[in-house]
Parts: sequence; structure tokens; C-alpha cells
Amino acid sequence: MNAPLSATRKTAPESEGGGTRVPGHEFCGGRLALDFCNSYTPDRPAGDNDRLPDLGALVAWAHRAGWELPGVTPASLTGADLQVFRSLRLRLWNLFGAAIDGTAPDPADVDALDGAVLDAFSSLRLSPGKAGGPLVWRETAGPLDKLRHAIARDAADLLTAGELKRLKRCPGAQCGWLFYDTSKNASRRWCVMEDCGTRAKVRRFRARQRSEPAF
Repeated sequence: MNAPLSATRKTAPESEGGGTRVPGHEFCGGRLALDFCNSYTPDRPAGDNDRLPDLGALVAWAHRAGWELPGVTPASLTGADLQVFRSLRLRLWNLFGAAIDGTAPDPADVDALDGAVLDAFSSLRLSPGKAGGPLVWRETAGPLDKLRHAIARDAADLLTAGELKRLKRCPGAQCGWLFYDTSKNASRRWCVMEDCGTRAKVRRFRARQRSEPAF
């Protein structure tokens, strides 16, 4: 099952095994690669900013993202599997951040994504389609690698063919999540208006109240 590449909001429990906090709007990035990056929240305190701290959390995140991962359990994986995902996530954070800030990407980050994309395409094989129809691509990698490959291909597609002005970072306090703005006028500001947007409105309202003279 392929994970959706776009979503606006997905309800999730507040925590999973091990106490990892899961926000209710976990998949609001609009792209698989951005949702993957948002499993890390750079503006939150250490210890409360990473939803992929261990193999169990990685498998749980994949399931919530819509990937079934048949036969994959934390016990069937190794620490190296987790490290590959976390390393890719760091490289993508750097690349997306450079695109948003209008700065040159680090060549090491570009090389890392290039390698991930080459790895993804090396697992594809052409196969016959329906009678009289076109050939089709068949993914030969295992379930967890299929997810990693999809993330890498989506990131490369976004960074090479996407409208980078629509790639944004939420300015909400202790947020910084990434999202792809698909609004007509590219006017979206928040990861989720009902969350960061509403909290910002409340803070502005309270600030005005404190600044108003008492009578």
C-alpha cells in the first residue's frame, strides 16, 4: 500500500508505546517527505522533539502514515535500519531548510539525497502490464525500504519540480514544521490553523489585554 503524498489532518492518539507524543495533526505537510521530516520538531526541547526515537516508533509512524509493512516488526529490524531513516531525515531537513531560506544547499546533503534516489530507482524493474497496455514499474525492495525509497523520490521531485515558494516552515512557537502550501494564492502560513494559528491568535489577544490601561 502506498502512503498518501498529501493530507490535511489526521487524528492520532496523544501518545504511543514508550510515551512518544503524537500530535493530532501529524500529517499536515502535504507531501510524504515533509510529513517524514515533521517526525522531528526542531523547536521543541530535546527529549520531546523526535517521534522516531527507536525501532518501535519508526514502525508505528509508518503505520500511521498508511504503510502496512507486512512482516515487519521492531524485532525484525536492527539499529542500522533506524539510523538510515534518521540520517535521511536530517539530510532532507537541511535541504528543505536551504530551499525555504533561499540559501545554497550543502553539497553533502545533495549527494546524500542523490544516493538515496539512486538506491530507490535501482530496486525498480519493468514488468508486463495488462494485455495491450503499457509496461509497469515493479518495486522489488522490502516493505520498509519501499517506504524509504518513496520518501527519497518524493523529496527529489519536490526539490526539482515543485514550486519552492510554496515550500514553507510554520512560524508557530515550538513548531517549525514544514508544509507545501497548495492554497490558490500561496497564502497559507501555519502548519494547521486550528493549532499553531489559533495559539498565535490567543497570544496576541492576551498581549493586547496586558498592554491596555486599567480603568
